[in-house]
Amino acid sequence: ALNSKVNIKVLPGDVLRIETPGGGGYGRKK
Repeated sequence: ALNSKVNIKVLPGDVLRIETPGGGGYGRKK
């Protein structure tokens, strides 16, 4: 969950990655 917050701060594109499967989303892996 913490990683997800970091990604959101890093860039908005990262947020999409977390939501997309196989997009390297740490939150999804957990």
